[in-house]
Amino acid sequence: MSIDFLNVCAQKKMGEGWVWRTSEVISGGFLLTGAKPIGTVTRGPRKGAPKFPPPREYQKVVITFEERDAAYAEYESATGKCYVCEGKGEENYGWSREEGQKFRTCSRCKGTGAPSQ
Repeated sequence: MSIDFLNVCAQKKMGEGWVWRTSEVISGGFLLTGAKPIGTVTRGPRKGAPKFPPPREYQKVVITFEERDAAYAEYESATGKCYVCEGKGEENYGWSREEGQKFRTCSRCKGTGAPSQ
């Protein structure tokens, strides 16, 4: 599972557990709308999944491109791994019904898994 760097940035501003539900690219960054879960679903096919308040109670937060890039740099500094492929050396570039997930050599680290300099 890949890291959601926008959510990492949003949780720094909105508090641990906050999750974005919709996103929009705006001038200079992203506008995220979301909330903290208010419990878990207790029955039905989504039983055990996070339960969110109604959308009218969602909050908005702006994440700038600079904040996102700082999260990338922080991850690479802390882990020693490329933020695109998370150290695996390959990145997802698509999906097809016949083949499922498609992977190729990471375009940032060229397959090394290490941060680019």
